[in-house]
Amino acid sequence: MLAFKFRFAVSWPGLRGLMSAPVQTQHLLRKTHRSALVIRVPHSPQIEEFKSGLSTKEERWMPHINLAYPFHPYDCATQPNTAHMLRRLCLDTPSFTVKLSRLGRFAQRSGRHLIYAAPEDERPFMRVQEALADMFPDCADVSHYAKGYKPHMILGAVSSGQSDAFDFDAFASHWHPITFRVDTISWAMRRENGPFAIGESFDLLTSH
Repeated sequence: MLAFKFRFAVSWPGLRGLMSAPVQTQHLLRKTHRSALVIRVPHSPQIEEFKSGLSTKEERWMPHINLAYPFHPYDCATQPNTAHMLRRLCLDTPSFTVKLSRLGRFAQRSGRHLIYAAPEDERPFMRVQEALADMFPDCADVSHYAKGYKPHMILGAVSSGQSDAFDFDAFASHWHPITFRVDTISWAMRRENGPFAIGESFDLLTSH
């Protein structure tokens, strides 16, 4: 966990430059659910329309896909060093195109179902998430699920009392793919019970 995996550097040539110098690894620090590293998804009328059709909408977050959550607090003393490490990683990470092509769902123990949009190609997300997990090993929670890291954008939820009557297939059939370019990784944070906001964004290496 203290260095980038060799297979990762080979599979993404844009990161080979990192192999020529020691890879910094952040010392274990406190982390918080008020902080995350995310890829922002552009706002669109379709996203708002689909959110309005669910019993519980995702209101605290802007449209996004998590890369690291929870993460180190944005307003801590180590913020400048963490930002420097992120900036260095991003400058060696190619930008990429995303197509949110389908909707999915998964059940929670409470009985409600979360509804999400998933990318057609997960590999660019997984490469970035693996690199971040190597750099911040204490903040790799998103990969600790039984099926590993699965990038997705939460739209909202269907409550346990309505899940039997909810026709997911009919709901999902109206989804039209959303395509956008990922040029930055953002450090999102929130204070108290407020919504998440972007504290800082880091430019990815632009592909030509």
